[in-house]
Amino acid sequence: MLYPKLLAYLLLSTLFLIMSVPAYADDVQRGFNTYVNADIETLASELDEFWGINLVRLGVGDFDQQDDAETLEDYWEYMNPLLDRVEVVLPQLCDRGIKVVFALLSPPGGFHSRGEDGGNPQHKIFMNSDIQEDFKEVWDVLSDRFKDQSDCIEAYDILNEPAQAYVGDGVKDWSELSLELIDIIRANDSETDIMVKPLYANPVHLKKLPDFQDTGVVVSVHIYPNIAYVHQGIEGSKFGISAPNNRPIVRRSFLPIAMYMLRQQNRVKRGIIPAVPRLNIGEFAVVRWAPGAADYLDRILKLVEGDLPLGRFFNKKWVAVGKRPAKRPGRLSPRQRKVRRTLNQIEFASWTNHAIQEADYWDPRYSDELDDMTFIATPNLTARGSVLKGYFQRNME
Repeated sequence: MLYPKLLAYLLLSTLFLIMSVPAYADDVQRGFNTYVNADIETLASELDEFWGINLVRLGVGDFDQQDDAETLEDYWEYMNPLLDRVEVVLPQLCDRGIKVVFALLSPPGGFHSRGEDGGNPQHKIFMNSDIQEDFKEVWDVLSDRFKDQSDCIEAYDILNEPAQAYVGDGVKDWSELSLELIDIIRANDSETDIMVKPLYANPVHLKKLPDFQDTGVVVSVHIYPNIAYVHQGIEGSKFGISAPNNRPIVRRSFLPIAMYMLRQQNRVKRGIIPAVPRLNIGEFAVVRWAPGAADYLDRILKLVEGDLPLGRFFNKKWVAVGKRPAKRPGRLSPRQRKVRRTLNQIEFASWTNHAIQEADYWDPRYSDELDDMTFIATPNLTARGSVLKGYFQRNME
């Protein structure tokens, strides 16, 4: 018979080993963002054979030119060649086992404003009812055109970053419009998943999303919790900003996700919705020359993959607890304990890093040094590239 202390030691050692195993799910899809007009023919083999990804978020459209498309005819004149290009690109990726998220970057009318005055950007579809009707027609056409590609197209990402600073008279807000778009798509295609983002793809706006009855809806967000750090040096912004620690990362991006998921779990229990939506991260990135960029990228991915339990960064000040505070300072209320548990239960069905073959400052194949524009050809790796490849290897495990 084992002595009690030895038995306790063996038990604790076993628990430690179990807890040390990565928490990531086997069926997670991991990949890159790229654009439909990228050189996919050359890139596809590298994505498959070297990086080992199984998902590409394929951006279709262009913001700048679409701002000037005054009619739906103008919109299709620009979009049709890109859609023809999608038809060419899909087999290049899917024949290699890489699924595609069709990400619509440009709604009809484009932007009314891009936040030049310091305010939030604004899409014209939230200002003009005719343009909003055009947008519905666009998804009717797109879903009809690609409905037979459900074995290749993983999801329709119906709008990249919905920009709704305000809603014009007689125009529906994003909550109402997204539900209508789902119905329009489902009339043509009952199989392909539909990705819906909160306003600006920002997790803080998840609470404004509607209840989804369609179990094929995937809620997607973009994770840029420290915008000054990850975008430093772009368009004249300040250089040399140090990487933040994990606590503000969790507070700014992951806590709103936990709060949203907690609400969805409660709605399932009450029979309001059939299931809690799956989660996707459509974009996350850090500019290549940011101090500590590779370490920051690794920490974000550890949080996304569940290697670092999100609950360990919980602080009771992050969430309102209602009228009854904790009985003793430092003790979590029942509500706060639920939030902490929900943080630890967050699972992402898929994620795509931004971006490969788009801009040198995002692309993990370009030097990590500010003044060095060297393209690091595979099989050599930059520090950021090494981090990403390590996580992509999980697609093969």
